[in-house]
Amino acid sequence: MLLLGGFFIGLGSIHLDDFLHGWDERYHALVARNMLINPLKPTLFPEAPLSSSYHGPWWASYIWMHKGPLFSWQMGLCMLIFGNGIVAMRLASVLMFMLLVYSAYRCARLFFPKAAYVITLLIIMQPLLHLLISGRLGMDHNDIAFIAYIGVSFWAWCEYKFSQDKKWIYWVGVAAAAAIWTKWVAGSLIFCIWGLYILLFEIRQREQWKALATSILTCAAIVLPWFIYCYLEYREVFVREWKYNSEHLFEPLEGHVNEWYFHLKTWYDYFLPIVVFSAIGLLLIHKEKNVVARKIGIVSSLAIVAVMLVYSFAATALPAYTIILLLPVAFLAAAGIERFLSVTEKKWLNPVFIILITGFATYNLWQGYKTYIPQDWIAEHQLHMKEFYSEVGDKLPENAVIFNTPEMEFIEAMYYTGRVSYQMVPTEEDIDEMVAKGYEPTLILDQTFTREEFNEKDYLRPFQTFEWPY
Repeated sequence: MLLLGGFFIGLGSIHLDDFLHGWDERYHALVARNMLINPLKPTLFPEAPLSSSYHGPWWASYIWMHKGPLFSWQMGLCMLIFGNGIVAMRLASVLMFMLLVYSAYRCARLFFPKAAYVITLLIIMQPLLHLLISGRLGMDHNDIAFIAYIGVSFWAWCEYKFSQDKKWIYWVGVAAAAAIWTKWVAGSLIFCIWGLYILLFEIRQREQWKALATSILTCAAIVLPWFIYCYLEYREVFVREWKYNSEHLFEPLEGHVNEWYFHLKTWYDYFLPIVVFSAIGLLLIHKEKNVVARKIGIVSSLAIVAVMLVYSFAATALPAYTIILLLPVAFLAAAGIERFLSVTEKKWLNPVFIILITGFATYNLWQGYKTYIPQDWIAEHQLHMKEFYSEVGDKLPENAVIFNTPEMEFIEAMYYTGRVSYQMVPTEEDIDEMVAKGYEPTLILDQTFTREEFNEKDYLRPFQTFEWPY
């Protein structure tokens, strides 16, 4: 029932706003829909009528490799099954959210069964996760999938340490590969945790080193073919994006600069109940009777410190960067909750505790929602864009190419019209190239390019125009 409730809360989150959010949901939605045309060709533009679009920055490049392909395939599949609507596109993130929730539940159920309900409830009600699902918080659907697959890899590893069933060795590798395919090499976090576990507690056990190597090879066998394919097929873009992603650690990119304690504050603001119980778990994990749970807790603690240090001093900082630690933190929190529930002498305190936790988690979720409610003028503008471009799309031929959209709104124009769109006014050479390829240019006229300016350019007069009404 708890998992079902979490699913419906997630469904509620994706219905919050009936429009695309600017950063970065509109990009993710458009690329996902374009992947339906060719799953092996990740593109931001459905076609490339202008050859210059091959060489643009990540936010205006025909071939789009700013993120991995897996989450785009998932979003595209949901649109293929349920339609091209915004809610259908976001549904993939609800499924990822539930996979993350179940992973946390299983980790707790294995080692801290009394705490499983509470830790699952706390994760279901965490506001930052719902802000990602809804598209309100940047990186949105990419980050929720990334966090979920890293969580699955941690769950699979816990299953292996609990049962020593070798099938979980391969599932760790599969989940890590899915995380890397979704975003970046930080998806291999579980191998660092596992390697540290062996170094501390199993360094002389050759079988455990073999298990880790098998899992890494499983991951590599899945990931490397895609990397090799992209390098051979789209070398310029692949190398550029690989370099750009690496620069996040050393250069403050796109204005995402914050104080060194930014990530600590993120955990405090959005995950306070889990942080409090994880602190209790951290202090008491050395007393845990289950030897495997104690060792996992110790290694998780060290991994948390290491990752927080790395990202605290990284040049670029975004809210969800350190949330890849959610499952290790939740593991420690489950240990703290289990200890609290076990030492309570009066049994009636336990249901009271759960009721209080439920109430606080609900309040915390609501406060998180309110923090990221789009301002009225933004919501109104987004809805106007949706209405305008949907109407324009109904009036255009299939071979139309739209020019002079308002700044940075060519993405919404492409999503709602289904036509290639650019934010600049075309040159005469651009027109010649497109006409030669069989395209029909169309212009949006607004205060940046008026009817009078349009009439002064003879090469544009034969083509259709629309007045921007807002």
